[in-house]
Amino acid sequence: MFGLFKSKKAKVMRDGATAEAAPEQTERRAKGRANTYADMVAISGNGHNRRRGIVLDLSETGARVRLEAGDSLVDGMTVKIGRYGITRKAITRWRTRTDLGIEFVN
Repeated sequence: MFGLFKSKKAKVMRDGATAEAAPEQTERRAKGRANTYADMVAISGNGHNRRRGIVLDLSETGARVRLEAGDSLVDGMTVKIGRYGITRKAITRWRTRTDLGIEFVN
């Protein structure tokens, strides 16, 4: 189903030995992120919706967060991370079932 159960193909070397082919991972972030585990609050643009969550990693330009109960917010949220004294406006850049990638905007 969706390629999840495909068998891994072994790469054949010149000497006849085989080696597992490792998937290539490309770093797409402009700035590196530091592993973080800090409480955060995300407030929607109109101020009516508040969601608590955890910041899993943090950089100058954004963060990866996990909101409680897999909630999501619309773009234009304000993120408050008390441990680091950060209050920034942010937009959603990517989303999985459990996590959310946000970019800080001015």
